[in-house]
Amino acid sequence: MPYDIIAIMTVYHPTPIHVRNARRIMEQVDWLFVFDNSPSDSAVLFADLERCSYSCHKENIGLSRAFNYVLKTFSKCIAEDAAVLFFDQDTVIPERHIAKMHGVFKDLRKMGESVGAIGPVYIDASDGKARCPKHGKWITKESMRVRTLITSSMLCQYGTLKEIGFWNEKFFLDMADWDLCWRLRRHGYSCCMTQASKICHTVGESKRGSVAAPIIVWKPFRLYYQVRDFLRICKEKQAPFCERLYIFGELAARSIYQLLFFRDRKERFHYICLGVKDFFHIISFPHTSKV
Repeated sequence: MPYDIIAIMTVYHPTPIHVRNARRIMEQVDWLFVFDNSPSDSAVLFADLERCSYSCHKENIGLSRAFNYVLKTFSKCIAEDAAVLFFDQDTVIPERHIAKMHGVFKDLRKMGESVGAIGPVYIDASDGKARCPKHGKWITKESMRVRTLITSSMLCQYGTLKEIGFWNEKFFLDMADWDLCWRLRRHGYSCCMTQASKICHTVGESKRGSVAAPIIVWKPFRLYYQVRDFLRICKEKQAPFCERLYIFGELAARSIYQLLFFRDRKERFHYICLGVKDFFHIISFPHTSKV
C-alpha cells in the first residue's frame, strides 16, 4: 500500500547526532528515506531505524539529484496525494511537527488556497532567533504567502512535484529551493510559511556583522557553489526580474564583504573565481560540499 506521508533526508558523513535527528523524523512519518552523499557507506548507523530505507552511491550527487532519485525510484511506494517532506541532517524537529505542518497544508487547500509547498518558521541554531520573511502576505493568523522557502522541512504533495518536473538537477545545492518555489508559482501554486510549528536549523558556519544585518559565514569552498548557482538561476526563465536583481545584489555584497574582512580572502577569492569560471563552462569543480 502506498505511503501517505514520507520524508527524504540527505546526509553527508553522518554521525550519531544526525541519526538521532533522523529518528525524530521517522517517528512522525509513514516512511523515511535517507540518501547519503558521502564517499563511504554508513548503513550500519541507520540499521536500527525501523521504517527507513538507506541509499548511498558513494559519491556526492548533490541535493536535487538525491531527492529525485528517491522520488522516482520509489514512486510505486508513494501515493499521488502523499505529503513529501525534505530535510537535511542538521534539522531538529519538535513533537507533532509534521502532523501540524500537514494539517495546515490541508486546511489551506480547503480554504481554496492553491498551496504547492509549505514550510515552517525556523530557529537559527547559531543565535536562537526565529527567521521569518519581512515581506509576505498573511492569509490566516498563522500562515503567510512567501516567495521562497528553505529546503529543510518543506512539505509538498507528490503529484504536484511530478507535475512541475520534480527538482531541477542543474542546481547541486544552492538555489535548488528557490528554483522549486519559482516553478511552483509559475504553475499557479503558492508557497506558504506557517508559525504552527518551528524547527531548529543550522545556517552556515557562523555569523558576522551587525544584529540588524548579519552576514552568514560559509566555508570558503561553499562560495564556489553559491556563485555558480546564483548566476545559473538568473538564466532560468522562471526567475522573476526583481528577484534576479536581488540575487545579483546579494552576490555582490557577499563577495565584497568576504574579500575585505576575512583573513582567508585569497582562498575565498579563488573559489569565487572558480564559480564564475564553471558558470561559463571553463572548468568543472569536484563535488565535495556537505548536502
